[in-house]
Amino acid sequence: MEENKNVVTNSETENNNETELDVLKELRNNSQKQSFYAKLAAYFTGGIFVVVAIAIIVVLPQVKNTVNKVNALADRAETTIDDAEAMIESVTETSNNANEIIINNSENFADSIENLSNLDFDGLNQAISDLQDAVGPFAKLFGSSGK
Repeated sequence: MEENKNVVTNSETENNNETELDVLKELRNNSQKQSFYAKLAAYFTGGIFVVVAIAIIVVLPQVKNTVNKVNALADRAETTIDDAEAMIESVTETSNNANEIIINNSENFADSIENLSNLDFDGLNQAISDLQDAVGPFAKLFGSSGK
């Protein structure tokens, strides 16, 4: 009976060894797969890093150029706005001065217009006619002797 026990024990030991060996093989296979996928992920990550680095190297000068152009345009716009403000101030000042001149001289304009309207044009025309009659003979006398 002891022999049977030894045979059973040996067979159990062999089964246990085979089971352990199968488990170890399976663990090794899983480790190899994990290692392969980890390497694959590392390669993809490195590839993405290279693509991003190249994109930054290519795009960065264009972005810098665009920013410089925007800054130059902003400077020109600021200068234009300053010039427009100065022009508006000058126009406002000129308008105020013109208004002041009109206000200050409005009485003189009104007096001049009133004086023109009070002129006796009929009397002035008569005086001119009388002067022509009086001076006409002298003009004829001096005009004919000068020829």
